[in-house]
Amino acid sequence: MEKLKAFYRKYQSKVTISMNKQPLIMTLLWLFLLNMVILIVAAIVAVIVAPEVYGNVIDAFASGSLKWMISPNSILDMEGNSKLLLLAGTVVVIEIVLFTGTILALTTNSLKDYFMKTGNAKGKLMLRDHMVILNWNSKVPEIIIDLMHKGESVTVLILSSKDRNFVKEQIKSNQMDIIKKHKVSLVVRQGDPFMRSELEDISIAEASSIMIMAEEKILSSTEEILSNDDLNAIKLLLLVGGFDLLKNCNIVVEVEEHNTVETLANLAETVKTLKGKTISSFSFNRKLGHILAQTVFQPRLAAVYMDLFSFKGEEFYPTANCEIEEYLANYTESVPIINMKNLFVLAESANKVKLKRKSPYYTDRRLKLNGTNKKEETTLLIVGENKKSKYMIENLSRKPESYFSMQKINKIDDISVIAELQEKSGKKIVMILSDDRVAAECYDKNVFCTLISLNKCQFSKEKVSLVTEILDPANLRSIQDFNVNNAVVSNQLISLIITQILCNVNSKEFHDALLLIDNDESEGLDIEINNIEEILDINQDLTFSSRAEFINSFFYSLEKKYMPIGYIKENKIEYLSKDLDKAEIFEFKEGDQLILIKY
Repeated sequence: MEKLKAFYRKYQSKVTISMNKQPLIMTLLWLFLLNMVILIVAAIVAVIVAPEVYGNVIDAFASGSLKWMISPNSILDMEGNSKLLLLAGTVVVIEIVLFTGTILALTTNSLKDYFMKTGNAKGKLMLRDHMVILNWNSKVPEIIIDLMHKGESVTVLILSSKDRNFVKEQIKSNQMDIIKKHKVSLVVRQGDPFMRSELEDISIAEASSIMIMAEEKILSSTEEILSNDDLNAIKLLLLVGGFDLLKNCNIVVEVEEHNTVETLANLAETVKTLKGKTISSFSFNRKLGHILAQTVFQPRLAAVYMDLFSFKGEEFYPTANCEIEEYLANYTESVPIINMKNLFVLAESANKVKLKRKSPYYTDRRLKLNGTNKKEETTLLIVGENKKSKYMIENLSRKPESYFSMQKINKIDDISVIAELQEKSGKKIVMILSDDRVAAECYDKNVFCTLISLNKCQFSKEKVSLVTEILDPANLRSIQDFNVNNAVVSNQLISLIITQILCNVNSKEFHDALLLIDNDESEGLDIEINNIEEILDINQDLTFSSRAEFINSFFYSLEKKYMPIGYIKENKIEYLSKDLDKAEIFEFKEGDQLILIKY
């Protein structure tokens, strides 16, 4: 008896394991066996009740019960044997309920699973030349918006561990002012980006570009060689590198720390699976630190960056390799900026980059420079700290001006700090930083607290310039309610740069040069905003017959050290890259500001 029980338990265990491994196959197998038992029992009963019709069980099974199941209409031919007719009818009813009902249930369930998988982007997705975003952070919605503004038809697939409905709602809430939503086909999928099967299911080998986003974690460690977030980015890059990607696939990796960028560059040269692949990596904290350092002294630069990176109007385009002077003389709808393997130019659209003049343009006009320009003494107070602040201070310390002094505090505990600042001579600036080491729902909380503290201590905006950095674009309007006009929305700016690099792999070196503060001895370029009287000697209004005359005369008068790309009049920003040869009265007066590229 014990052996029988042991055999039963062993058999039951095997059946349980098989049911868990292959539930559909095992269910169909059990239904088949049950069906055979029913037909055999029916055949035995048929021999008993109608021995004159069926000579044996095999005959009763083949021409009786099996026939009734396959062709239920055959029972209509039975006459004179009510017991056999009742048996056949019972078999038909049982088979319809058991067999046909099961098939219908399985079919319905399969269709339900199919629709559920399709609706939730599950299963294998047959895509090609699509854009893949791996992981989720608060910059992803801004990237989607930037792609919509770009206006090109593209399929974007987001794979992250975040709830699919949460991701879709976050993106939808940022799209209120977007009209051309149909240009971007968005597929959101919840899953683990570190599982190879998940990457295979999204056809990552057929993607035209791949963006590995840094996950936003609270209080990430920055004391280790690599933060956990950056280590995960490296792991994910190695996993992606194991696929046979398209030849022109552009991989962009966002990391926290700058030393991770150097690590990734080394891996791209030494790891076999990464060799030959186009990989761009950058530290978003470092880039934002560069931007914040620039906007401390020239707050309108944030608006200029937003304009130039937003795909809404003028933007930078790489074009054929030629000298700046040659391009300036021969092209009429764009302004040359710098030569970096390709010549980068500022234009309204890509199709205007190649519009040439019939004959080269030159002017002998030269402008008189202001030789007595003196820099104003500047005092900077930084309130708050975040992951970007060390990079901002690193860039500020590279400024060569001896007049510059800086003080840093975490929060305003003593109003005497503000009182002392307001009494200092020269230019005074307060820079408020948002804390990016807290939960997303607490973003910008410290900025509002600091603004409230400033209001309590009779802070004068006439005496001190105020610049704020915020993370959440939704808080911009509330910040402006405090009469703060110079606000830098970090996530918006970095998402624009990410999108630019994602769409044009050749632009990374250009953006690195553009966003780095250079001293006088280093090579590179900066964007500057200066009052025209700080550069030129203006005794009266300066008048030009065209934009081309102004650009050429300014460029050569300043010995090719500056290229004008725009101007600010009556607080309105205008760019020069349009109708350069159009005959019009083009004039400047004292107080007007120039937007310049400084070499």
